[in-house]
Amino acid sequence: MSTLFMAPQSIDEAALIMTAQVSVIVCTFNRCESLTDTLASLAALEVPGSVEWELLVVDNNSKDATREVVERFSRNAAFKVRYLFEPQQGLSYARNRGVAASGADYVLFTDDDVLVDPDWLRSMLAALVDRRADCAGGKVLPLWRDDRPTWLGDRILNVLAMLDYGDEVLELSGATSDRILYGASMGFRREKLLAVGAFNPQLGRKGSVGAGEDLEIQERLRQQAGRVIYEPRSVVYHKIDPERLHKCYFRRWHYIAGRDRAKINKPSRFTIMGIESYLLRDFLLTAIKLPVAALQLKWNRLFELELRCILYLSVFIHKIGRAIPVREAANLLVFGVFSITCEYLLHAILE
Repeated sequence: MSTLFMAPQSIDEAALIMTAQVSVIVCTFNRCESLTDTLASLAALEVPGSVEWELLVVDNNSKDATREVVERFSRNAAFKVRYLFEPQQGLSYARNRGVAASGADYVLFTDDDVLVDPDWLRSMLAALVDRRADCAGGKVLPLWRDDRPTWLGDRILNVLAMLDYGDEVLELSGATSDRILYGASMGFRREKLLAVGAFNPQLGRKGSVGAGEDLEIQERLRQQAGRVIYEPRSVVYHKIDPERLHKCYFRRWHYIAGRDRAKINKPSRFTIMGIESYLLRDFLLTAIKLPVAALQLKWNRLFELELRCILYLSVFIHKIGRAIPVREAANLLVFGVFSITCEYLLHAILE
């Protein structure tokens, strides 16, 4: 459940804390060309004169020209730019490196394949300062590099980090809230972020795969009565590269998401080999819907259900693997057979 706020029509700069200090953190890995676009969009930010801000670019062990790009940009920037190097591979490590290096009141995160709207920083501060949020974020809209596939339904756009909860300010702080913010556009009160332990290094992207750190940090905030605010005027645009627009990418994403989700334990009525009862229930309810969607010829829905089943199966196998050693190759074989079976049934019905 989310709480609705009435958003003001414009952001009142005078309402912002006069001495607000902000660090914008961009973590990057081997995307120096895309990073150049991100830096250019940050240079175009419209920042209130009362706000002191800096840009921290955390290079997570890149092998390309990332450092040269940042240093060249910093020479002409009208604000402070710092280059940081984090050798430990992993997005959570890189984010925590940026947080540790910042001495600001607020830390804002965006990605190296994102373009920020000129009003992004100011609107994020409106949520963090005016509304006293501990965590805030906004819309992540697509910049399509290729045509959107017909099988790509709205319900699975989260795989591409798309986020749009509408045009009203929402509080996502309730324990029952199933909505989260994404790291492409997310900010924190730094003191609160450190108080809950920052990002979990066991989760998050390592290289090109990984997930779960955004959900986990927000769950920890909620458990400690932290306020999470969705601010719709805070907008960024996420580049969608053609190589992501394949079903195999979506299947792999859900498999990795399930592996990372298996590292998190939640309260449950009972567990079976570490698997929470509610996960078993949700998997069964999802699996039952698979043949129904096929019989109704709802192909997009069938693919969405297949992906959810892959996520649940990945959670189960990786949780069981803690008690009974299971090789990763065996896990991948299970999901390969499952996905091939779904595709075979689909084509068989169509023919």
